[in-house]
Amino acid sequence: MRLNSIFDFLPAGGSLADSKDRLISERIKQELNTHLARYGEVLDVKLNTRERGVQLSLKLKGEPDPTTINIGKYELIKEESQLWLAVDSQSIEASREWLTLVLQDQARRQRLPIPQKYAWAVEFLG
Repeated sequence: MRLNSIFDFLPAGGSLADSKDRLISERIKQELNTHLARYGEVLDVKLNTRERGVQLSLKLKGEPDPTTINIGKYELIKEESQLWLAVDSQSIEASREWLTLVLQDQARRQRLPIPQKYAWAVEFLG
């Protein structure tokens, strides 16, 4: 059972789900910053586990203004013992048209593995 399912039965469940999403968003931001430091800095992450969407704000090197990326729909897929993140490529929009196209093309071609050490938490919290 996912945590959001439990929150649905509680009077303050919506507030608890929002708080959970903010905490997870901060962790995602930290993780992305370690992987994307070569390209710039992640300024903000807004995860919505109920809608299964993510909004990112990045300060990319060489770009004068922050770049926004919206992922309108993602899903978690479990195959055998591996958990994968799959993004609906057509739900991706960025504040730069060329980046939207690149991200849509790349998302169509691959899924991202969730590291084993996080898989149980992602399944429960997501």
